[in-house]
Amino acid sequence: MTPTNKEVKGGRRYAGQLKMCAGRVVAGMKSIIGGPALLAALLMLPLFVGFAPAAVAQTAAGVTVSTGSLRIGSEGGQARYTVRLNSEPDSDVVITATSEDPSLLRLGTGRTVQRSTSTGTITLTFSTENWNEPQQVTAVALSDGIDNLNDMRAGSITHAITTGDGGSYTVTLDIDPVSVTVMDDSVPAIGIAAGSNSIMEGDTATFIISLSGSLRSEKTLTIHLMVSEDTRSSRNVVPPSAEGAQTVEIPPNTGSVSYTIRTQSDRSPLDGQIMVEVVLTPGATDFGASTYFPPASPASVDVTDDGSVRATLSIEASLDGSSATGNAFEVTEGDTVNTSRRVGTFTIERSRAWPVGILYTICHTGTAQIGLNADPSLHPIDAFIGGVIGTSQLDLNRAGCRTFNLLSLVSRFTIRVDVVSDQAFEPDETVRFELSTSAPNIDIDPAAGSITFTILNDDSPRVT
Repeated sequence: MTPTNKEVKGGRRYAGQLKMCAGRVVAGMKSIIGGPALLAALLMLPLFVGFAPAAVAQTAAGVTVSTGSLRIGSEGGQARYTVRLNSEPDSDVVITATSEDPSLLRLGTGRTVQRSTSTGTITLTFSTENWNEPQQVTAVALSDGIDNLNDMRAGSITHAITTGDGGSYTVTLDIDPVSVTVMDDSVPAIGIAAGSNSIMEGDTATFIISLSGSLRSEKTLTIHLMVSEDTRSSRNVVPPSAEGAQTVEIPPNTGSVSYTIRTQSDRSPLDGQIMVEVVLTPGATDFGASTYFPPASPASVDVTDDGSVRATLSIEASLDGSSATGNAFEVTEGDTVNTSRRVGTFTIERSRAWPVGILYTICHTGTAQIGLNADPSLHPIDAFIGGVIGTSQLDLNRAGCRTFNLLSLVSRFTIRVDVVSDQAFEPDETVRFELSTSAPNIDIDPAAGSITFTILNDDSPRVT
């Protein structure tokens, strides 16, 4: 193996020092013993002078990392270690330190590193002058906002030579990594979420109960729940046994579990909602009264009515002096202007009790002219709608269709119709009302969804 220039220079310096030492020894012996002893010493001198020891080798090339592990006390904290070369390089050597998970650890140099200036990788440059001076690496722990298993997170920092010196410090040189443990400071929590936001009445509602990492246990844990539903009207889609205080067990070493509620059809036509809330009062969980949990919002599932409960709207009618076949009435008009009228009524009726108001529409589709009053000097009118009996007049006279609300406490709604007498020659005319609605679970009686009053003209000559 051929010695390096530095090793040769070191050997020559050592040989010179040895010669100087031998000369001093000879001079001392001469002053002390002289003669034969001096001759013997002189004879031995060539042996000392001719001895040239091999050059003294430097420490092998390598990189020293001050520690193999770091522990950071909380998310957002920092920890430090140093890196240096074991021997002088032939030229600059660049070592790159890399965080394997930049979302957990970021790196910087110096005593204190701002999070905003830290990065996933940093470089350290060692020259022939500063190679033996330790350079500091600072690891900055980032928070993930999650309560992690065992209250800790693990990361690693690796090192590699990215620029070698052309000699012993090559890019293939192994450098020890640093393992990092970050203690989790996130608040433990029990979460709850709906498996599906909406179901049909009679289907199963699913809720997911989950534990944050540090709450997972090697034993079975009992979670307490409160189940409730929309209390409008007589809704009862949740069976009584499944409502109120409930519990669910989470098996050992499990992060989540499903909690299900089988809904049932009820006596209400309304849509509803099921709500489930985690109860976190002291002593209500297996985690102890000292464990803090942030308030958890309840999860909810909308329940769409299955349409099994329905009601029917129908029209019942009567008309003075008329003959009727079903909901078709005929009446003679009369001749006395503005004084002689035939009074009729038609009633909108709901077949059963209903928890909310029902919007329905009445349309006049007959040929008769209807108006607000019976004064033929204003305009010819064959009938006018007097409105709900005992109340003010309705505006159905002015509109071809009008929408009304049959309130939940009202089962019948009666409208008055006045047939106006006149002496005009005209054809027979009709006052016809048709009922419609888009309200859910409401049907219109096919045999009684409309009413027709036929006004028979009694003036001569008749127009046919």
